[in-house]
Amino acid sequence: MSSINFTVGLLSGGNALPWAGPTAVGTQASPGAVTASGAGPYVTGGILSAVNQFTAGSATGSSIGGSVCASYSWGPSSPSQCVSAPQKVYATGTLSSYRLNANLLLGVGAVDALTVPSPISAAAACNLSAPTAVNTATRAAAANATTGNQGTVQVKGNAVSIPAAGGTTNFSFAQGGLLSAAVSGSLTSTVTQSVTSARSTLVMDARVLRLDIVGQVLLDFTFRAVLVDVSCGTAGSAPAPLSGGLAPAARAAAPVPPEEATVSTTPSDTSTTTTAPPTTTESSTVTESSTVTESSTVTESSTVTESSTTTESPTTTEVPTTTEVPTSSAATTTSDVPITTTTAVTTTTPPPTTTPPPTTTPATVFDGDGPVRGIVTVDRRSCTANVELPTSFSCDDGSVLEFGAEELAEPTIVGGLWVPTTIDGVSVPVASATRG
Repeated sequence: MSSINFTVGLLSGGNALPWAGPTAVGTQASPGAVTASGAGPYVTGGILSAVNQFTAGSATGSSIGGSVCASYSWGPSSPSQCVSAPQKVYATGTLSSYRLNANLLLGVGAVDALTVPSPISAAAACNLSAPTAVNTATRAAAANATTGNQGTVQVKGNAVSIPAAGGTTNFSFAQGGLLSAAVSGSLTSTVTQSVTSARSTLVMDARVLRLDIVGQVLLDFTFRAVLVDVSCGTAGSAPAPLSGGLAPAARAAAPVPPEEATVSTTPSDTSTTTTAPPTTTESSTVTESSTVTESSTVTESSTVTESSTTTESPTTTEVPTTTEVPTSSAATTTSDVPITTTTAVTTTTPPPTTTPPPTTTPATVFDGDGPVRGIVTVDRRSCTANVELPTSFSCDDGSVLEFGAEELAEPTIVGGLWVPTTIDGVSVPVASATRG
């Protein structure tokens, strides 16, 4: 159901990578329904097991919550199928409880980079035996969805809207003090349907960044969470695998004639702030993991991430017209069917997390006289005081800094690095300030 992979030079120990979640595989070689649930929890080690420890599991720290089902129900004796399956080749997945946590310095400054507070589901169904192929996939949506939306996930405790099919939600949450890392990225939903296949995915790409008081990088890593990836189709039509992801997966496949369905679901949640998808500077980016079914020769199957199977179709390809598996070289070709392995890899690649502090502290540059009207922080945010409320500064990244009047008073502005504190207790190192 979900899987994770980290690539970090300074991390060691912990569970072996990648971290895979539940996987269900159903093929023509073995008709019927296959189900799976739960995985983990997982944890990485760190420098002397003390810093930058990452964990993945449920919201309470136990196993990742989720379930998957893949069914191929062509064949004699009416093979079983997933509950409420609309077609004989069907895949469905639900990620019900998930949390990815970056634990800095044994819990000091820990941040939940991604949390799934409400179950997220998707499904794919294929029927290539009909006169006109009927292949459909439903967009990923959470149980907390209301009219006109698809629900939400959480990033750093903030709600992020799941976009409609074909859409992307960008989010950015600034660092709050030295122990609260910034998290930014995007959440994208995609649905494709054709005469040979159908697929639905929900993928989050994000970056976790923490700077010191003078703007030096202390922590910087990126990850990809494939929250949902469901697909089905004929042999050879399975979609290319995604790189990285956390996802429940299920896949049903059949050799040549029938259809194949693949499904994978993984946690993710994105906020509505405006920030382009994460661009990692100087940090290792997510390691690639295949969370989606790669090739599967089966027709009708549901696969999840990273199923890679060669597509060798049987020498004869007949679409079953009855509930029986095609009589030609049906089951024999299924060695191709890759399906059903949920290798959703939520690749999280934190880069080296330590950077030697500078030996000298730069001084804040002041321009003009009078009260402070504008500042540029060491992390390159440009903020301007509001005309009606001069103690409130609006920044170009969309954030707002609220200072007490005493922090901006002339007597407190002295030489050296100026680090005023907001009314929320957040220290803001200032590279330059404009008075007027």
